[in-house]
Amino acid sequence: MALSELRRDYLVDRFVVVPTENGNGHGNGNGNGHSHGNGNGNGAHRRHGRCLYCPGNEHLTSPAVLAMVQKDGMYQMLSDDEGNYVKDWCVRVFPSNDPAVSTAPNVAYGEQPLYREPAYGFHYVLVAAPDHKQKLSDMPIEQWANVLLVIQDRVKWLYSQKRVNYVSIFAGYGKSAGSNDEHSQINLVTFPTIPPTIMQEAEASERFADDSGSCPMCDIARVEASGPREILSTQNFVAVCPWAPTYPYEFWIVPKRHSPNFSSVTQMEINDLALMIRSTLGGLASSLKDTYFNMAFHLSPERKNNVMIHWHIEVYPQTTNWSGFERAFGVYMNNVSPEHAAEVLKPSCRKELAASVGVK
Repeated sequence: MALSELRRDYLVDRFVVVPTENGNGHGNGNGNGHSHGNGNGNGAHRRHGRCLYCPGNEHLTSPAVLAMVQKDGMYQMLSDDEGNYVKDWCVRVFPSNDPAVSTAPNVAYGEQPLYREPAYGFHYVLVAAPDHKQKLSDMPIEQWANVLLVIQDRVKWLYSQKRVNYVSIFAGYGKSAGSNDEHSQINLVTFPTIPPTIMQEAEASERFADDSGSCPMCDIARVEASGPREILSTQNFVAVCPWAPTYPYEFWIVPKRHSPNFSSVTQMEINDLALMIRSTLGGLASSLKDTYFNMAFHLSPERKNNVMIHWHIEVYPQTTNWSGFERAFGVYMNNVSPEHAAEVLKPSCRKELAASVGVK
């Protein structure tokens, strides 16, 4: 297993995971074993033409730490044990074969301006469905609910481990989104420090709350509801194209009630979130001809600290390439207004929602 270290920029809070000098490097950080620029399109989750993620090939991956199976009408959380692999699973989680972080001993420390620390953490791959051809955008609602329950279980467990200060959850669909994998999967990667983006959100949220006495994300959910940027609303969640989107057709899924901890989301909310994710990703695929996208969960660090955000999910369609302007200055040129994006996405998302609940 190659070791990595977390390096901080000379001046600003920007971190980069790089291999140690005696390491062999890691892939693109999505747990699939790819190095950048591989471009073979086959995916390193294949071995001798066989998909490592498909049922029957469990022995080709690390043992599953969790495999959800349905038995006698009930779901059970099981795990592989000494060569005995759980069969008939609907969701499977195992350590990445090519982790971005590692729990192996590593003494790579350094002070500013050459700050570095071990890229310590856990990296798990969650196989979202047994069916090799099932996309995140067309998974049944019930399967999405299973996935979310497993994510919630893993989040709770990971935050019980030492040196885990943040659990990142992300997925990609398509090569331009950093994934060459055909089989739908989600990555869970922990960090010993809180990522800068989450810290910035938390600090801005705290300032907003101090000034206004309310949670900014709660205000966003209220202000955007039924407005020109809303694309879908359910009992517990609202999906909106944000006021200042970084990506064309970007949208967020926001809990309507104040909800800092994903671990405390109820079963009813899990089911509703599954409906919302399925409807919006399906609507995105329908509206933009199965465009590639990234999806990320922005969660609070569920440790005893003062860092807190109203959790939500952000989806970034990959319809354009960034120029030097975006890459260099942190100011983004977006050729699609969020109001127009909502006009495009809303009909398809609502159609997907109606079809999902059996309304014609």
